[in-house]
Amino acid sequence: MEVPESLREESPKLSSPSVDRAESREEQDLAGRSEHLFGWILKGGGLFILALFSVVILVCLVAAWPSIHRFGMSFLWSSAWNPNRKLFGAFPYLVGTLWVTGIALVTSIPVAIFSALFLSDYAPEWLSGIVSTLMEMLAGIPSIVFGAFGITFMVPLLRDHLEPFLSNTLGKHWDFFNGDPLGYGILAAGFVVGFMIVPLVATVTRDSLLMVPQEMVEASYALGATKAETVFFIKLREVTPGIIGSVILGFGRAIGETMAVLLLVGNQPSIPQTIQDVGYTISSLLANTFTYAVIDPLYAAAEVELGLILLVITLAVNTLGRELLMRLMGGRLAGSVGGG
Repeated sequence: MEVPESLREESPKLSSPSVDRAESREEQDLAGRSEHLFGWILKGGGLFILALFSVVILVCLVAAWPSIHRFGMSFLWSSAWNPNRKLFGAFPYLVGTLWVTGIALVTSIPVAIFSALFLSDYAPEWLSGIVSTLMEMLAGIPSIVFGAFGITFMVPLLRDHLEPFLSNTLGKHWDFFNGDPLGYGILAAGFVVGFMIVPLVATVTRDSLLMVPQEMVEASYALGATKAETVFFIKLREVTPGIIGSVILGFGRAIGETMAVLLLVGNQPSIPQTIQDVGYTISSLLANTFTYAVIDPLYAAAEVELGLILLVITLAVNTLGRELLMRLMGGRLAGSVGGG
């Protein structure tokens, strides 16, 4: 008697071991090809960055070569800048750049360090979050906005109040503080650039302070130290490389600032003698004149050489700062908190 077809049970299909092995090999080959392709994509991304950096350096060297060949090392200390006579020198612009950067660091470092100490050890958690967010927002404000702030607020403040005060007090003893109270100049540019690098220095310093091992802090308290003593003599000393690194990174950020400095520094190719003088920086010179400097090959080459000098300084400073931070994050502090 035949069993109805509806009652028949389908027998399970059993695959042979050879079929399973073939499918497994196909899956492994596919995974291997995908891994290989992904690795080449990542290598391509890394090589692209390296190639882009090399192209930038090479293009700058080639474009600046006429100036390098003609003026040599004298380009660095010559004060002449006369396109009509084919005379070019970088010294006033180097000095102006270092003046603005130095004033920015002097005004920003104390504010940044004390802000970092407040956020890491004294601020309540809710306030620390708000201030940290505002600090990150401050770092993202465009440079031109800071320049407008400097023109509308800092220049009148310096011209009408601070610069006359400096002349009437410190200027009576040191000529360094004398000058015509114009408002514009290296002091205004330095103050505004200092405001711009406070978030960078404060954020890196705060992160360094938070990396101090808690055991070290508790040991300080156990020995009878107060909170202030622990912060200033234990934590700050422990993260000194991180603070130095943050300051160096701030220097690298400040030395290439363009738009805010262009609006405030005065743009006069003279060597500042006092803190109230006007000046000129490399970045502001390039922003001001490079569009028509390309008409003359030697003029354009001299300006590209200035940019190359600025690039070399920035690379050296940033490399040093990052090396100091990596030493801090890769040493015992990073190990004690499970990495940086």
